[in-house]
Amino acid sequence: MKKLIYFVCLAFAGIFLLGCEKNDMPEPEKPREEEPADSTDIVDPEEPDTIVEQKDDPENGIILDMPGITLKGWVHCNRVGMPGVVVTDGTNVTVTDEKGIYRMKRNTTASHVYISSPSGYTVCVKNSVPQFYAEINQRTDIVHKDFELVRLETDDTKHTFIAIGDPQLYRDFELSYLKEAVNDLDSWVAQSRKGECVHYIVLGDLVFDKPEYHESSKEIFSMLNAPVYNVIGNHDHVFDKSEPAMKSNDLKADTVYKRHYGPTYYSYNRGKVHYVVLDDVEYWGGSGPKYVDAVSDEQIAWLQKDLMYVDKDKAIVLCLHAPTKRRTETRSFGNREQLYALLRGYADVQILSGHTHWNSVVSDDGSGMTEHIVAAMCGNWWQPELICSEGTPIGYKIFDVDGTSFKWKYKCVGQPEQYQMRVYPLGERINILRPKNVVLNVWDWDPSWKVEYSEDNGQNYRSMFRSLNMYDITAYNAFGAKGDNTFPVGRTWIQASESDHMFYCRPSIPYNQLKIRVTSRFGDMFSTTVNIQNL
Repeated sequence: MKKLIYFVCLAFAGIFLLGCEKNDMPEPEKPREEEPADSTDIVDPEEPDTIVEQKDDPENGIILDMPGITLKGWVHCNRVGMPGVVVTDGTNVTVTDEKGIYRMKRNTTASHVYISSPSGYTVCVKNSVPQFYAEINQRTDIVHKDFELVRLETDDTKHTFIAIGDPQLYRDFELSYLKEAVNDLDSWVAQSRKGECVHYIVLGDLVFDKPEYHESSKEIFSMLNAPVYNVIGNHDHVFDKSEPAMKSNDLKADTVYKRHYGPTYYSYNRGKVHYVVLDDVEYWGGSGPKYVDAVSDEQIAWLQKDLMYVDKDKAIVLCLHAPTKRRTETRSFGNREQLYALLRGYADVQILSGHTHWNSVVSDDGSGMTEHIVAAMCGNWWQPELICSEGTPIGYKIFDVDGTSFKWKYKCVGQPEQYQMRVYPLGERINILRPKNVVLNVWDWDPSWKVEYSEDNGQNYRSMFRSLNMYDITAYNAFGAKGDNTFPVGRTWIQASESDHMFYCRPSIPYNQLKIRVTSRFGDMFSTTVNIQNL
């Protein structure tokens, strides 16, 4: 009986314990309803990352890549993006967006990316050279180049630019001649254009087949403390003359020039003027060396794109080395009509060239474009007389711009602005057919000028006669006539050339003084008096 009671109690105890264990176990949690995310929520590290939209941040060097884009950058002024600035690689042309960012698929052969600085702005200058360009490393898939603009201190609607022809450095002592000429230019600007907007353009042949003088040339021009834009000339090309002449040599021959001055064709803006610099020397090389006066098809295509961003109410100044036209047309210029077709319709077109070592203004050929062939700053290769082959003294050409209107004058080194002619009195002549003539060289003459003389103390004036093939007497005595290879000593290839801006008259016997008056197309008058008592 006792055993039975024991087992019954044991069974009830087991049932009691099982019931307690079941009641003490926590109930499973119900799924929690998700609440809207809050900015203060802590993100579970196991949850996927939040996707953040990427944006351009050019000020911190971030310009996003895009499909097909291999060239990009930022154009700014004081860290503020500049919209609408034209950017090019020499083939493709684009403009910056509202943030100052540009993007393009670059030409695979492009050596530089560069900007066309807008009116009201310029660029930094390094050793006289404007830094409007950057080199492209072709081994880099995507090139990023930024450009900084500098706001001009004065309104550039009115501005001055000064054109310099062929410095053509060849020997050490010529550096002092060039320095003297640049000093004269710097002094004139300080006296006559102080505080005004001035820049300079060198029209090619910076050196005479001597690339080692480029650094010295840049140092001398840096005395001007202003941008000096450059044009490539035939003597700035460097190439092994032992190799055969081929058209494809042109690109290789540009390499040294580009290392010093950047691209060989480009543009920039001042006021209401769009400046264009082109390379019109197609350099074949060879022993000659051979070259052709022409603008390449690639440049014509680029210029067409560049001018798409230039309104027709602007003026154009085109700068190149070889003249596109001459008063006496004896040398052809390849694809000139293609070039002129792109320039027609603008408010005014001024063309600047050098190359010839004489001074000339071509404005009456019916094209509506005025070309200035600017005398070489080296004269006839720095010979002691410091004059060009047709007698123009070494100097530079000054252009004053007001909107789209131009005024110009030639300034001789070491002479006042009024020195615009040289008079050779009786007895100083080379033409035996006119032994009793007074001869006059007016170097910046064009058909709009008047050249007159008076034998009655200025009461009445008559026009002097113009010669198309007379030698300047000083040039003739220094260099000899065309074909004369006997002097100057050591450089017998240097010769005088016939001038088409020589004038003469034969005074009447009763008068002992001759007044000469020259009036430019702008109404500026220059005069002198010649004593003819020894008639």
